[in-house]
Amino acid sequence: MNLVQNFEIFQNPISLGYYVFLIIYYFFIFSLVIKILLEQKDPAKTIGYVLVLIFIPVFGLLVYQLFGQNLRKEKILNRKAISENKKMIQFTSQNNIEFNRNYNELKEYLKHGEKLAKLLKNNDKAFLSKHNKVELLVNGETAFPAMLESIKKAKHFIHLEFYRISNDYTGNSFFDALEEKANEGVKVRLIYDDVGSIDINKKLKTNLRNRGIECWPFMPVKFPSFTSRINFRDHRKILIIDGEIAFIGGINLRDAYDNSLGNALFWKDLNIKIEGDAVNSLQLLFFLNWYFVSDEQLPINASFFKKNNIKEVCPIQIAASGPDSDWPSIMQSYFEGINAAQKSVKISTPYFVPNESIVTALRTSALSGISVELIIPINPDSIIAKAVSISYLGQLLEAGVKVYLYKRGMIHSKFMAVDGTFCSIGSANLDIRSFEYNFEVNAIIYNSEITQKLEQEFTNDKADCYEINQEQWENRPIQKKLIQAFMRIVAPLI
Repeated sequence: MNLVQNFEIFQNPISLGYYVFLIIYYFFIFSLVIKILLEQKDPAKTIGYVLVLIFIPVFGLLVYQLFGQNLRKEKILNRKAISENKKMIQFTSQNNIEFNRNYNELKEYLKHGEKLAKLLKNNDKAFLSKHNKVELLVNGETAFPAMLESIKKAKHFIHLEFYRISNDYTGNSFFDALEEKANEGVKVRLIYDDVGSIDINKKLKTNLRNRGIECWPFMPVKFPSFTSRINFRDHRKILIIDGEIAFIGGINLRDAYDNSLGNALFWKDLNIKIEGDAVNSLQLLFFLNWYFVSDEQLPINASFFKKNNIKEVCPIQIAASGPDSDWPSIMQSYFEGINAAQKSVKISTPYFVPNESIVTALRTSALSGISVELIIPINPDSIIAKAVSISYLGQLLEAGVKVYLYKRGMIHSKFMAVDGTFCSIGSANLDIRSFEYNFEVNAIIYNSEITQKLEQEFTNDKADCYEINQEQWENRPIQKKLIQAFMRIVAPLI
């Protein structure tokens, strides 16, 4: 009898093919594991990806392909090229000189934020501007009219950079206003994220350009390069008019943010309007991304970077971060802000997926007797986000952090207020994706009046929340505990 006939595997071509596939598959997985061990710097991510790849066949590979590859292509790195030219070096050098002068002059305003100001100067070259005027805008029904009114008054240029712009009533209201200004000779430049702004298809993009709106997508997603580009998104929301006025915050240009339109879901969010020196810092950020998406370097001159006539003293730093940043500056700003607190920390975020550094900072402050309060939505617009957020609450509640679940609708506000003296507001969520993968921007405002207005908004939102305690968290159903525990493991990966 032939020896081969004793082995069923060789008698069944299907079985043979199956085992050959397994051998090839696991050889490929083994190669990926070696690659991950050599590349990943974060132990939690390294362990997570290895476990997912080994114990969840095929699906684990899909997760890694979508989210795990460190594909910072040359063009992402080339985005920094504009910062290396002679004019940019001169511009940043002058900013450094002014930072040191302003820092010494503004210490009485910085108060507990002195170390934070120095941190952002060192990790992000963030200029500490002195003369600014800030207005808090609550929800789209307040922010959109203010933004459209400023657009209407534009004389020279309008720069927009948004994660999500929808082809709906709100989006078209802005498109119409921009077209009107373009017809008057105002230069309109628009950057939109290609994943977030899925409504802007090829036809609409052509239409916008025909209407005088020069627009470019941020990292367009086209098969087969989809998996290499979905990981890094432009999550910023910036509007700049004539280099004199700017708007930033969490509000995208779509109907969902305007509660006056009778939407089924109430949406709470915040923006700020800035007039003054800080606008120049936002302008610089726009320049960097404009160069990245269009390959056009805009000139660094007085036509874009204006001297303002604002007399109010309101120190502001613009903190920006992205996958091309040398340091995770926004994450570090949250970390330092929490640690700097002497009385209170109030944080509102729609997605709460913090790294261990932020968890430790929150727990340590609470255990030190600081009043630490957190608002998150009870039902965020992501099942994964809800499961992951809940999984972190036990650690916080145990340390004395007060956690409130917003029940009126979706709370999308993204801010931190510390001691009634300084605050951070912008596009960044308190989550790993915002810290590491997205291009984000926050304004750090060293001003008691604005900070206390944010604290009042926090108090107002608490009226639409219920406070969760440790007993409620521990008594949740076992199936939810298992799901949340699993999502806690994979959260850093996706």
